Amino acid sequence: MLEGIEVFKTVTADKDADALGGTVNFKLRKAKKGFKLSLQYENRNAEFAGSRDKDYFSRNIYISMGLDKDSEYKIIPSIEARLFKNRLGIFMQTSIDRKNLTSHEFAANYDNKTNDDSTYITQSIGLSHLPRDKERKNRAIIIDYKLSDGSISFANFSSAGFTEQFRRSERYDIGSNAHFYEIGNSSSEQDITNNILSIEKQFSRFHIETKYSQSFSKKNNPGDWSINFYRIPAGINSFYNASNINPSAVLDSVILNPSKTNLNTASRNINYADEKSYMASIDLTVPVNIGNRISAEFKFGGKSRIMNRNYESDFYGSGAPFISPSSRVAA
Repeated sequence: MLEGIEVFKTVTADKDADALGGTVNFKLRKAKKGFKLSLQYENRNAEFAGSRDKDYFSRNIYISMGLDKDSEYKIIPSIEARLFKNRLGIFMQTSIDRKNLTSHEFAANYDNKTNDDSTYITQSIGLSHLPRDKERKNRAIIIDYKLSDGSISFANFSSAGFTEQFRRSERYDIGSNAHFYEIGNSSSEQDITNNILSIEKQFSRFHIETKYSQSFSKKNNPGDWSINFYRIPAGINSFYNASNINPSAVLDSVILNPSKTNLNTASRNINYADEKSYMASIDLTVPVNIGNRISAEFKFGGKSRIMNRNYESDFYGSGAPFISPSSRVAA
């Protein structure tokens, strides 16, 4: 979709007035001569993430396409052609991909004992299993028409993505002799559309370039939720202020008793963001020659931008997290 990227680190007179620290110019790819059709297909095995992780995910764009939901895909078809004696160029490309980004995480908080760097005190241990699924569809359409001493081009870009994560985590707080459990789910939908119309024309005494663009984006988190439980005492009081303990020893000592596990917090978040942006610009370049040795260009132009943003957020919860009444409750 891109033919190249130009980076200007300083502001020069021929750049837009709102380029304060430099300019990054993305040069759009245009159709080449002739006709070309291509297809790129990738398949990745996701068994490393766990055979049952797919059961957490509620949505998949590949079902209607007849593709296997349990694997990862990346499909990129494209077509390009130049017609009418190479005056009209059409380039279209679509990409569809799915990635399983499941991860297992281990975390620990610790501190040194006095000033001895070889001795550490473990304060807490955390374990997390994070099944994560990401799906994305991108599309690009670029149409250009060559005029005599100029060109007209139109570009449309769209991107739609869906990411879902199911979170299961446990935290072992040695200082408060507590065992915390948490489960939760978060999903994010994002849609972005950009339209760009450019007209460039060279007249006898001046050059004109005008652009008009529209940008629409939406981000929706329809219902993230989390539930937290705690168990006190957790049976790990013996590791308080102990030096150089093995984390696996803490996990083996934890008391697992669902009947004595209490609800800590429950929360639900709903977020929605909507942004619309419109931009129009015009640049006029006039060359000036003084004799045969001096030449210059005078550039005039202007740009107008309008942006609207809307944001909504709702939170429902059971209150603040539980705080242990005692720093060390005996098991």
